[in-house]
Amino acid sequence: MIYPEIAKLMACKKMRQKDLAHVIGRTQQAVEKKLNGKTEFKMSEIVAIKNHFKDIAPAITWEKLFEIYLPQ
Repeated sequence: MIYPEIAKLMACKKMRQKDLAHVIGRTQQAVEKKLNGKTEFKMSEIVAIKNHFKDIAPAITWEKLFEIYLPQ
């Protein structure tokens, strides 16, 4: 997964990829591709994810949420 903030928030809520898929209205396979950087998130999906986590991270920006981790 190249989005560490999403991973942290998913762990806090004990979510799996299929749970996130339900949040954004996609399949688990589509979410897996998005989380691994093979396809991009649509703006509507970004908004849905940010809204879903606002209870545990109300001040997080979408830029921080979707900051990419690329190992050296």
